[in-house]
Amino acid sequence: MGLSGFSQNRRNFSRAAKIARTLAKYGYGDFVAAAKLRTGIALPLFRDASSEKLTALPFPVRMRKMLEELGPTYVKLGQILSTREDLVGHDVAVELSTLLDHVAPMPYHEVEAVIKRELGHAPSTVFASFEHAPLASASIGQVHRAMLKSGDFVVVKVQRPNVEQAIKDDISVMKYLAGLYEKYGSNDEEQADVKGILMEFERAIMQEVDYGHEARNAIRFAKNFRDDESIYAPKVFTEYSTRRVLTMEFVEGTKVSDVVHSKKGFDRRLLAENGAKAFFKQILEDGFFHADPHPGNLLVLKDNVLCFLDFGNCGRMDKEFMENITDVFVCVMQYDLNGFVTKLSDMGMIDENVDVSAFKSELADVMDMCYGEDLEDIRMGEVLSALLSLMTRYKIRTPREFVMLSRSLVLMEGTGRMLYSGFNALEVFAPYARNVAKRKYSPQNLMEIFKQNSLQIAHFVKTFPVSMRRIMSKLESGRMSIEFEHKNLDVFSEDLERIGNKLVIALVISALIVGSSLVMLTDKGPKLFDFPVLGLIGFCISGFLGLVLVFSMLNHDRG
Repeated sequence: MGLSGFSQNRRNFSRAAKIARTLAKYGYGDFVAAAKLRTGIALPLFRDASSEKLTALPFPVRMRKMLEELGPTYVKLGQILSTREDLVGHDVAVELSTLLDHVAPMPYHEVEAVIKRELGHAPSTVFASFEHAPLASASIGQVHRAMLKSGDFVVVKVQRPNVEQAIKDDISVMKYLAGLYEKYGSNDEEQADVKGILMEFERAIMQEVDYGHEARNAIRFAKNFRDDESIYAPKVFTEYSTRRVLTMEFVEGTKVSDVVHSKKGFDRRLLAENGAKAFFKQILEDGFFHADPHPGNLLVLKDNVLCFLDFGNCGRMDKEFMENITDVFVCVMQYDLNGFVTKLSDMGMIDENVDVSAFKSELADVMDMCYGEDLEDIRMGEVLSALLSLMTRYKIRTPREFVMLSRSLVLMEGTGRMLYSGFNALEVFAPYARNVAKRKYSPQNLMEIFKQNSLQIAHFVKTFPVSMRRIMSKLESGRMSIEFEHKNLDVFSEDLERIGNKLVIALVISALIVGSSLVMLTDKGPKLFDFPVLGLIGFCISGFLGLVLVFSMLNHDRG
């Protein structure tokens, strides 16, 4: 979108102006000036005392403060990017993780209007009771406690009016600025992948404003653990839920962070192990996992039951990816450098631009974190985070699920050690890894692979004899033609032709010199200065061609 397009939308135009002023304030005035963001409003491209202080801050801190000043959508951008270390780097991700999504709650009459529009009736009609004061408030929506007419206590998440359109407007401005950044920003190789960052943000934020997405995630999670009495997920009341209203069971429990000091007699070791088992079941059996299992999203219920909350951010993996992740872990634990690199190549993460030799050298340093250590001393999350940082530095294409998995593992392992100091995630992981290996090479799985590829196999078996007969027929008749694509052979051909021409001229000169010398010895024919004229003419032509050849070679060398 060009600036002329923005002038047609006064709201976007003024928003771009505000962002430009903020960028300049935090030390990006050169970019603003280069991009010619002329909005008709004077931009503070000069540096006053406060600007000097801000630009002197470390880049991650400056980024966090700038996003906070730009408002809720940009705070949400920072929060989402804090989970994508592969896009923004470790230091920035850590700093952005401190961003807080605090906004003033919306008035109750707006809440009432949204519920009436979405559910068809006012809260007083739909619910037996509905608390006006919210339990929590954020930039996208807020949560109220209520009771259904069935007597079930619920929490109702209500989206702010017009928030989706506001986010779309902000994304439109971001795309405009991203285009300018790519055109006028830094040209060095370390320039941020702004388009990749923006694409990830748009995908994540548009899922978050669709409460139906979170409802489906919660239902799927509960279904996966329906036979596990140690794990619980709140019930979703779909008849009272839409894209902008989400009604879920109200669950009372003890925060995981409070369990350590609780006197209720919780089995902290059991909780840590059950949490780890749930995590590995999700990533190695279900292919669907809660991507944000921090202590605030976990409650402990009666009988040491672990309850997961907030299903807005979940990851998905197919069976092949689950098997590959298991192989990656095993390669690390077995100090198998070649196996690790081969597995990444099989997953399409390493291309010809990666310096594999240098990568393997640094990979060995990361694997040293495991080599020679006792099992209880190995931090799987730390190892995976170190691998992720290394892969990011070598520009290895990292699937989004791999990054989400890494962060989830760090959170799970940290929570487990908080609950029980002797907790070891690797001990829990081992039996799941063995099950994955058994499943991968089991006759049933091989048969399933055969079934999935049966159409391709049938087509190959059917067409192979015909194709071979055609090839053999062409070979026998001498009509086989092979096409190949060459690179820079035209340059080689030109060089070869030039060399050939020079050789021909050199041979002609040599022949003229030899012939002229023989004529000089005959003492026949017309003479000039007592020398045969034909011999003199031959020497002159030879000398001229020799000079031409020398000058040609000198000019080519200078070129």
